[in-house]
Amino acid sequence: MDTQILVAAPPQSPKPLLLRRRLIVFGLVIIFLLDVGLVYSLQTSRRISAGDFFVVWYATRQMVFEHRDPYSQEVTNGIQVAFAGQVFGPEVEDQLSFNYPLFTALYVLPLTPFDYPLAEAIWNVINQFAMAGAVWAWVRLVGWRATSPLQACLPYIAAFLAYPFFFTLVYGQYTVVTLFFALSGALLLRRGHFWAGGAVVALALFKPQSGAVLVAFLMLWCLVGGRQRWPALVSGVGVGLSLLLGPMLWQGDWPWRWLEQAGYRRVHPGMYSFDERLLSRAGLSLAWAVPVATLLAVGIGLSLAWLWWRDRNSPERLPVLIGLTGLVTLLVLPQYGFCNDITVYPAAFLGLAWLCTRLSPRLVLALTLVVVLTLYGVMLNYFVLMEYIVAIPTLCWLGFELRRSISRPNSVRLN
Repeated sequence: MDTQILVAAPPQSPKPLLLRRRLIVFGLVIIFLLDVGLVYSLQTSRRISAGDFFVVWYATRQMVFEHRDPYSQEVTNGIQVAFAGQVFGPEVEDQLSFNYPLFTALYVLPLTPFDYPLAEAIWNVINQFAMAGAVWAWVRLVGWRATSPLQACLPYIAAFLAYPFFFTLVYGQYTVVTLFFALSGALLLRRGHFWAGGAVVALALFKPQSGAVLVAFLMLWCLVGGRQRWPALVSGVGVGLSLLLGPMLWQGDWPWRWLEQAGYRRVHPGMYSFDERLLSRAGLSLAWAVPVATLLAVGIGLSLAWLWWRDRNSPERLPVLIGLTGLVTLLVLPQYGFCNDITVYPAAFLGLAWLCTRLSPRLVLALTLVVVLTLYGVMLNYFVLMEYIVAIPTLCWLGFELRRSISRPNSVRLN
């Protein structure tokens, strides 16, 4: 009687997967370098632009190579002369001064050895890659189920065409990189990589008025969500303290110098503009604008805190909480420009995901283009209309979530 011997198939070699990953990394590096060359030859080598990036780049160079105080009037005058050709008078509100936390310089430090045109081109491309990375992380956090190539591309099309990203490239802003750290860290937390997730989330403090609220709530979410999340709290607090205390080895009084340097701007909640418009239309005294805005901001913040507490044990609700927190950030923290509106992106992507479950990809693309072009038109009257576009849906969403927490507290998935 013949005996059959069954031989198990050898395990699949991990080499093809490793090779594919290396090829992807190599391809991305080539694309990055080609993009830098294109931006440099067509834009940055022809004129100085991206004033926000220039301020930090110049001040960091002065601090590292000339050992000067980046908050000093001497450095401020140098920034103004180098960028605008003159020293600004006190009547100019935007003084082009280094009014950033000192740890912001750490992010730009690797670019300081380069001449400014090349450094600006590299920063421009970093923002492009950060935007793509933020969308990539977000669609995986949400659980985006694309049914066609067009539907898979929709979030990227919307992100790159919307005006906040355009202004980020024009001004050399930092909000996109902040969003990338926040969403990448949240994805790591959602997948259970708590040590890495907490550290990456803390890096979103890069631009505090865009990332501080979300970082704080994610850290609290890790604190109250059980001991398995505490490693994220340890790594996040460790990175945060390193960002705050590390620069003190260079300049011990930087927090006070930073607050003093930023003091020329009016500091009030982002809700102030919305509140001021409502009071003006109602014929009431504008003296109530700041206190009413502050009360509204506190109420919105407490409502958001309650929602995070309610869903502390529901990781599937994390995308909704992050989307709502991005909207609230614009209303609670002081905001000064167009680029900060990138914090609205997570909420907008939730809406896009909802539409894609009900409409055809082509119709969703058409609606996306109409909204994007309309918002560019709104920019002409930005400070009149944008507060309503952000504030009213946020307040409605908060009301819906709070009502739902009373009547139907169970979690609801997007799809």
